Amino acid sequence: MEVVHRGFDNLDVSYEAQTPKKLADTLEEAKNWCNAHGEQYAIVKFGEKQIKIFAHGISGGYSYVVDTGPMGELWFFKKPNPKDPFGIRVSGKSLPLAINGLAMFRDGLDETLETFGVASKKNSERISRADFAVDILKPEFVLNREHFVMHGRMGHITQFADESSKFVEAGRSNRVTSVTIGKNPNKQVIVYDKRDEVLSKRKVEWPEIWNANLQKLGREPLEMTDASLSRVWRVELRAFKDHLRSPCQITHWDDLYDRIGNVFSNMAVGVRLAVPSQDTNRSRWANSEIWDVLTKEVHDDLLEMKSDVDPERVKLVRYEEHLRCLRTQRVGLAVNLAATIGKDAAEFEAFLLEEAKVEAKVSRGHRVPIEKRIEKAGERYVFCF
Repeated sequence: MEVVHRGFDNLDVSYEAQTPKKLADTLEEAKNWCNAHGEQYAIVKFGEKQIKIFAHGISGGYSYVVDTGPMGELWFFKKPNPKDPFGIRVSGKSLPLAINGLAMFRDGLDETLETFGVASKKNSERISRADFAVDILKPEFVLNREHFVMHGRMGHITQFADESSKFVEAGRSNRVTSVTIGKNPNKQVIVYDKRDEVLSKRKVEWPEIWNANLQKLGREPLEMTDASLSRVWRVELRAFKDHLRSPCQITHWDDLYDRIGNVFSNMAVGVRLAVPSQDTNRSRWANSEIWDVLTKEVHDDLLEMKSDVDPERVKLVRYEEHLRCLRTQRVGLAVNLAATIGKDAAEFEAFLLEEAKVEAKVSRGHRVPIEKRIEKAGERYVFCF
């Protein structure tokens, strides 16, 4: 058993600030353009930063949603309104938090606020969510909801392999892949098969993060094709707004730095994954090995935790995965086209060569010059890697 990753996985912050007029005008113009052209988002350069502005807002009065890229954040802005002082919210992404850690994440927020022209005063922020995750390589582990010890009033959700619904009584393979205890807006503990999620959602960056940490430990990289050698379980502690406010008294950055370790430590005590025994009093069951590891990690210096992976390596594997997906799609379309016009398998490769000439002709006849189409596509892919 090895810890292959540990660190903050999400952080949400609201700011007591208004959306600056210049930014609000840019966001409104981009949103109007999206709606007029039937686009889901627009790519705009604001200051020195390229941002993706979506055509939709979200609940809570946030009219604008902005993505600052794969190593950035999701920002939410309200239209300026002096009667509503908290006009800006930001949600961190797991990848930059994993690679850079909390200190660099906060520095990035401050830089982005400055780029957006937001005048943020000291202690004007409100921390509304903090997640901490530990990834543990333990292929032989079997998740069983009956092994959790918790307060009787805490609800739980069990998820089985190959089932998509959030609450499932039985699954086809009947292998439990996730147990969630608690709920938003209070606190939540979740244990789940991170390897399954990584493979099903093609999160190619996570094996790189795990392997970088394994290399530091002198271990061989994971063989992701073999679950018996590479099954990684994630334990995630999620503290939402109500729990952070009371009883934890966490509102500002200084509060977070001072108290978040105790918050997560207490959560790991309030809910435990235990080893069943003959004792009918479940509270006396000993911690499982996984929970002992979690408890040790949350007592470490959480603020300094970050991955040893090379960010450029992560960018490269994401780029290669994107190319693989596009080429797979292209070949799939070619197979359908070949079948439609009556080509057989023996003719397929020759068909591909001939079809390239047809595609070039179609491209030359397109109403939009290829230079503009490639430029537009290139703008989109800034946000892929």
